[in-house]
Amino acid sequence: MSEYTDLLPQPITGTSGRLAGYLNWRFVVQIARAQSDAVLGTMVLGQDALQTLQWADVTEDCHGITVTRGAEAGSRPGAGRLSFWLDNESGEYDPTTSIYNGPGTLVRIFLGPPGTATPLVTTLTVSWNEATAAIGRSRWVSVVAYETITLLNEVNNPALSPVGAGETTLARMSRIMDEADWQFGLDIAYDGMPGASGPWWGWGLQETTLAGDLLTEAYRAVDSTGLVLRSARNGALFVCERDLGFVAGSESIGWNVPVVADSITTANDDDRLIGQVAVSRVGGSLVTYYGTGIAGRYQKRSTQRTDLITEAQAGNVDLKRYADLVLAQGKQTYRVESLELQSADGAPVWELVNAMDVGTRCNVISQRTATSGVAFFDYIICGFTITIEPLNENTINFTATLQTDVADSTSSYSTFGATWDVSTWDNGKW
Repeated sequence: MSEYTDLLPQPITGTSGRLAGYLNWRFVVQIARAQSDAVLGTMVLGQDALQTLQWADVTEDCHGITVTRGAEAGSRPGAGRLSFWLDNESGEYDPTTSIYNGPGTLVRIFLGPPGTATPLVTTLTVSWNEATAAIGRSRWVSVVAYETITLLNEVNNPALSPVGAGETTLARMSRIMDEADWQFGLDIAYDGMPGASGPWWGWGLQETTLAGDLLTEAYRAVDSTGLVLRSARNGALFVCERDLGFVAGSESIGWNVPVVADSITTANDDDRLIGQVAVSRVGGSLVTYYGTGIAGRYQKRSTQRTDLITEAQAGNVDLKRYADLVLAQGKQTYRVESLELQSADGAPVWELVNAMDVGTRCNVISQRTATSGVAFFDYIICGFTITIEPLNENTINFTATLQTDVADSTSSYSTFGATWDVSTWDNGKW
C-alpha cells in the first residue's frame, strides 16, 4: 500500500492554517513529514523509505506563494509549479534538521471551509534552498515544487516485450502507473462531463514496449483518444475530457464574477488558425480533415500527426476525433487570452477560484462602457497563476491570472448595448 494512501484524502479542520478572510474559510499550507522525524545521521539520505507520514502545518511561516497550473492556449497541461519561502529564524527548516526539508517532500495548499479535502494544488518539492544565514540577518528557505505528474518524466526503463494490445486508455494508464511504481492514485472524470457518452473511453490501443520515458508514453495514449492527462488537485493522475463544463453559479466572468478593471486581454491574429489536419496511426495511412471556411479566407494552413496508437476504428472515427479537436482550437482570430481576478472583489471570486480547474468552461464578458461591451461564449480555462500573501492573522490576499482557450463549442463573440440582459440567455447563449 502506498505511504500516501491515507495521507492524501485527509481534509483540513477548523484549526488548520489560518482564517482566510471569507466566511469560515481557512488558508492552509502543509508538508508531509514522519511522525517520529528523522535527522541526518539516523538514516541514509536518498535511500531509506519515507515512513509514517503526517501533515505538518507550516502556514504561519509561509510567504510569497505562487501556484501555476495548466498551460498557455494551444498547449497541453504540463506539471504545475508551486513556489514560496519559509521564515526560518527558528532553524526548523534547515536541511540538517530533517530529511523532509528537501527534495521529494509532498506539499499541498488549501483554500476553503473546514472539511475541504481537495486542495488547490499538491506537489513534490524539487529544491529547498537556504538563504545566506549571516549573523543578525533574516533567515529563510526558498522552496520550489512541481505537480506529481513530473515523476513520469523521470522513469525511462528498458523496453519490454510488446504488451497491451487492445487495452483501453485507462488500462494503459494503469500499466504505466505500475511500471512507474506510482504512489498517488488515478482519478477519472467522464460521468456527467461533456462527451461523457463518447465511445473513445472504450477504444483499444496498439501494443506497447513502454520504451522511452513514461510521460511521453502516457501522453501518446490520451492524445490518441482525444483525452487529457494531468495532475489532479489532490496529486493523483487525472484522465479527463479537455472541456470539464461550467462551475455552477460562475459561468460569466466579468458579469457575475468581477474582473480587475481593464485586465481582459484579447488577441486578433492568425497565430492559431488551422484549416487542414492529416492524421494517421502508427503503421497506418494518413487521412486528411478540413476546417470549414479557414482556407477560403486565410489561405491554406495545415499540420499533421502520424504517431497515434489506437487500433483501427470503423470509419476512422478515432482519427476524426483527434482532427476535430485540433481544428476546433484553430478556428478563432479574435479571442480572449487572459484576465485577472482579485480576492478584494468579493464572494464570487473566492468561490470560483476555489472551484475552478484546468478545463473549466466559462463565458467572458468584456464591459467597454456603462452600456456596451463584448461577450465571448464557451471558452475553457486552460491555465492559471494564483499568487497568495497573508495580510494579517485573519486575512489573506490573492490575485488570479486566468488564461483561456477556445473549445469545440466556442461560439463567435456578440456585442451588446444598454438593453443587454444576462437573463435572456439559454445555457449561456443568446
